[in-house]
Amino acid sequence: MLSARELSAALGLPEPTTEQAAVIEATPEGIARVIAGAGSGKTETMALRVLWLVANEHVQPDAVLGLTFTRKAAGELQGRIQSRLRALHERGLAPTTDEFHSPSVSTYNSFASALYRDYAVLLGRDPDARVLSEASAWALATRVVSQSTLPELSEWDVTVPALVRMVRTLGARLQENRVAPEDMDAFVREFAALVDLAPGGRGAYKQVEEWVQKVGSLGTLRALVEEFQEAKRLRGVLEFSDQIALALEIVERFPHAIEQVRERHQVVLLDEYQDTSVAQTTLLTALFREHPVMAVGDPHQAIYGWRGASSSNLTDFVSDFGEAATYSLSTSWRNGSRILDAANVIAAPLRESSPVTVSTLSPAPKA
Repeated sequence: MLSARELSAALGLPEPTTEQAAVIEATPEGIARVIAGAGSGKTETMALRVLWLVANEHVQPDAVLGLTFTRKAAGELQGRIQSRLRALHERGLAPTTDEFHSPSVSTYNSFASALYRDYAVLLGRDPDARVLSEASAWALATRVVSQSTLPELSEWDVTVPALVRMVRTLGARLQENRVAPEDMDAFVREFAALVDLAPGGRGAYKQVEEWVQKVGSLGTLRALVEEFQEAKRLRGVLEFSDQIALALEIVERFPHAIEQVRERHQVVLLDEYQDTSVAQTTLLTALFREHPVMAVGDPHQAIYGWRGASSSNLTDFVSDFGEAATYSLSTSWRNGSRILDAANVIAAPLRESSPVTVSTLSPAPKA
């Protein structure tokens, strides 16, 4: 068995910290949550985690799945793992790898897209459906809105571009937050009941009436969203937000797909987990609950709340995936000591309100 420090020494890399070594050497079959502070070397640690698993023959390289948000981050992680695996092989410490037997590293959406292509026929869909560019999606939505015969639209004083923007935004948010149509209709009905409440005080609540009118328009907008979705289906095209939703429909309706995905990906690494949306989290939970999964994230760096993400994803990870060990990466390799002192002071209120324990950032030995 090679330790994390022996592995780094063999590759001529800096010696990992005690925290990094604990993450790298975490139980191969276990479920783990890593709270990684800003600049704490999470990409390097994740890459070394894969190397440690492969070098100690816990898993074959092509049985590892790594997911992150951007193509740039995925490419960086993939490149780092590949180059280090080649170096290990040259030293006789790992099996040879090539493009057909290397770890799978991609974005969350690309993973969902691949899952859709593999099983699209089960939904009666075209596996080669083209993902619309922003311009093409806007053009198709404009055509749908312009040709709609919904009677309510004739009473609205709104431009077509503004209506198209509403339809596309609402469609994406419904999918990302997994809102059922009947739940939205119930919300509209309950909100409309506000106008029937007995007035109090001065008896004038103009704003409430305006809000009821705006919320009431959601029913018509949802109908337009459905027309837009049908137009995409008939043309065999998708938007990025459709990929996660359709992949989720596949795993919910066809359990054998889950078994095949789990068999193919025996170890899973989830990067920037605090920014996964409700739909993404639900998909990952359905696929990999009680499976060897390591999620890496930081609730202080959650930036996608506007599209359904929540820093509570890290809190809920234990209940979503099963009993998990929690690790921390708190040495910042990116900043000097004075900057970290200031950052820790500013972030203090976040730590006090965070449901997950987030350590203060410590400077690197040579900071």
